[in-house]
Amino acid sequence: MATPIRIQSGQNEIVKSTIKLQRMSECQKRGEFLVEGTHALSEAISTGWNLAAVFMTESWLLGNSDLLAQRDKSTAQYVVTPELLGKIATTTTPDGVVAIGRFDTTDQPRIPELDLALALDRVQDPGNVGTLVRSATATGAGPVFLSPDSVSPHHPKVLRATVGQWFRNPPVSIELDVLLKHARTKSIRIAVADTSGKSFWDCDFTPPTLFVLGNEGEGISEKIRSQADTVVSIPMHSDVESLNVATTGSLLLYEAIRQRAKHR
Repeated sequence: MATPIRIQSGQNEIVKSTIKLQRMSECQKRGEFLVEGTHALSEAISTGWNLAAVFMTESWLLGNSDLLAQRDKSTAQYVVTPELLGKIATTTTPDGVVAIGRFDTTDQPRIPELDLALALDRVQDPGNVGTLVRSATATGAGPVFLSPDSVSPHHPKVLRATVGQWFRNPPVSIELDVLLKHARTKSIRIAVADTSGKSFWDCDFTPPTLFVLGNEGEGISEKIRSQADTVVSIPMHSDVESLNVATTGSLLLYEAIRQRAKHR
């Protein structure tokens, strides 16, 4: 394993450049994002994710040299002080390592073959998005698609909320009109979630299905709702106004795979 470069000054240009990745606008411009913590780094390495650099403390390196040896040999390595790592990380108590991941900045990414997937319209809460990425991965669904006015798929809190599953099924930012047009050409049913819709227990999700969920406060936009093949809801007692978007999406995914398992 190559000897890491040691950095001790906060004025180091590499450190200063990395700290800028805490801003989502900088991430998008550079096509890079922060990967924080041992578990996230382990998942990134195991899935072969493209990593530009790894920043670590001396103590972390001593305990994780085997993990570090598995990364791509082109990944730069830097040993920094705990104080510098604290400035690089977005968490208050980083566990000793932060990496830089790379991603494609293509305006409209390639849409994979879809059988079951989620799309989110103007969803801003990173915890909700991360939870849905985790549920999509657990159910074998495709990626979670995010409208451009949703939270960034590379937001550090999104990554943390997935508990490492982000790298196995990374979310995709895309214009929803493009995605919905693609779904129609591929005969994928578009099912919009709304409290006024038909109970999901009475809907057929065995054909290829794209669920679309809306903003936490305002729900789905009328522009997106008008393109739905069906509008579905989760039954609730009358004194409950709505469910968390992450709960709704997870229930829909699991109902879909329950129906499909039953019809095998």
